[in-house]
Amino acid sequence: MLYIPIEALQAFGKYLHSCGKLSSTIHCYSYDIAHFLQWLSDYRKPCYIEDSNDIQHYLDDLRTNYKLSQNSLRRKLISIKMFFNYHCAQLRPSMTPPTEHIPIPPRDDSLEDVLTPEDIEKLLASTTSPDNSYRSYRDPALIALLCFEGIKSYELISLKWQDLNTHKHPNQHITFTIRISGARKRCIVLSQNSSTYVQKLKEYTSQHPTFSSPQSPLFCPLQGKSALPRHSKMSRHGIKFMLYERANTIHIETLHSEKLRHYAITYQLAKGHSSYDIQKHLGVKRQESIARHIRQQKRCAVSYTSALS
Repeated sequence: MLYIPIEALQAFGKYLHSCGKLSSTIHCYSYDIAHFLQWLSDYRKPCYIEDSNDIQHYLDDLRTNYKLSQNSLRRKLISIKMFFNYHCAQLRPSMTPPTEHIPIPPRDDSLEDVLTPEDIEKLLASTTSPDNSYRSYRDPALIALLCFEGIKSYELISLKWQDLNTHKHPNQHITFTIRISGARKRCIVLSQNSSTYVQKLKEYTSQHPTFSSPQSPLFCPLQGKSALPRHSKMSRHGIKFMLYERANTIHIETLHSEKLRHYAITYQLAKGHSSYDIQKHLGVKRQESIARHIRQQKRCAVSYTSALS
């Protein structure tokens, strides 16, 4: 039996920080572990773990009642394993962690249902509003950077207006380059689609100096239920909730930022960009993420050709 005080999670977060983990990574680990501890405390008070069966029951519950995918279960188990390896090493060095003999499932590299251009068109159309509010400019720009450029949520909420450079072309078109900081530090050229929505947001915020200064966040949250922006950066939860609302509007069952990021790969491939260029554009470390989409495109092309013959 292993008792788990709430302070253990805080200590684990400090340990991850000392190992050089990103704040976004620490947040994900902490969230996964906190969810497990909450589940455990609802099941048994005070919060303690008997053996590996408790963890197996938790994973079964996530699979059955929460409908989590294999990759989500895999990520949660990795978080829990790391936590108990640290916790036991600190408090009970002689004890074998309860996760020791639970195997980590293999990564599922198959693609979930991929969004279509029609889905993206409906998604962007759902953001239009006759009230000319800040949200009617912010949301389409956010969605465009997610689905056309594949920028991750934590990167988006860190962007400031000073991170954008404007390029005016002879044909009167305006495009932008954008500097992204963090672990996937890079500078990318935005597509014409994304640039159009970002330009509209920039024109709107230019009427409100408080929100258009170089140090201001590119994307601000709203003040409660009002349509007015608050001068602070959005949270990842704010983006998640915005996508949830839009998905309900157009009747898409599940919509999250990673699903839009996957669409960005399909979009970039359709534009004729090489897998190497896409890897740099998205800051992807594993070529396999892009190779899956290439394989799917080839399968779709074969199926289409067979249907015509």
